[in-house]
Amino acid sequence: MSMLRGGGPRTRRLLAYLKRRERTSAARRGTLDCSTYPRLFHRHAIVYTDTADFTLRTARDGILHFLMVFARAVSRVEPVLARHGGKLVKVEADSLLMRFPDVEAACRGVDTVEAVLRRLNRRRSESEQLHFSYGIGYGDVLDLEGTCSASK
Repeated sequence: MSMLRGGGPRTRRLLAYLKRRERTSAARRGTLDCSTYPRLFHRHAIVYTDTADFTLRTARDGILHFLMVFARAVSRVEPVLARHGGKLVKVEADSLLMRFPDVEAACRGVDTVEAVLRRLNRRRSESEQLHFSYGIGYGDVLDLEGTCSASK
């Protein structure tokens, strides 16, 4: 079983490269990496969210209640990301991993996500509201189907 899940073209390209790299002498790998780097890595802004008070909320309301609230938000957030060139790459536990073409688009995307959450939270009890904190990074990203990895 491969350590990388997903059988899309980007993943297959990386796996083929790793096999080729393994057959290359250690002294030549740096040169090989430099020549291949532009085909594997692309500049992106990555946004990672974290749900406020996840542990407290699940202890108080239960995981199923949280998942209901979280799923409601994810279903509304994903479609609006495209307006800013964004894509929901992964949902993991109580967090979202989103990719944007640049930092400006990522900031606009975060503003849009916040507007969606404000609308969803309006007139709902505290236990049915969702709030995120955000981290934004920018740089060379190995963008595979279903995940992203920074180059450094």
